Amino acid sequence: HRAVREGRARDTLAVAMEFHPVSGASSSVSFAGDTLILPVVSHGNVGQLATDLLVASLAGSSRVGCLDHPALLPCVGRDAFGDDAGPGGGHIALSMEVYRVN
Repeated sequence: HRAVREGRARDTLAVAMEFHPVSGASSSVSFAGDTLILPVVSHGNVGQLATDLLVASLAGSSRVGCLDHPALLPCVGRDAFGDDAGPGGGHIALSMEVYRVN
């Protein structure tokens, strides 16, 4: 049974991560020359909180899409950075959001 589980894990990791742009954006977004910051799950969610602080405090940051991979746990929540005021305000946050600082 262990060999089967390890084989599945290797197969899952070999799948490329997919980028899904936000509605209305170009599907051919280039990240050449950009820096990727990924939080690591840790005690007290320090990595996630630090990344949220960066996104919230850097001027010009905007959501450009999300990443998807079979190894990511599906998660949906409230947009922490959006303005929910008014009709249609805010959006659903997914497990691996991508923000770009202009």
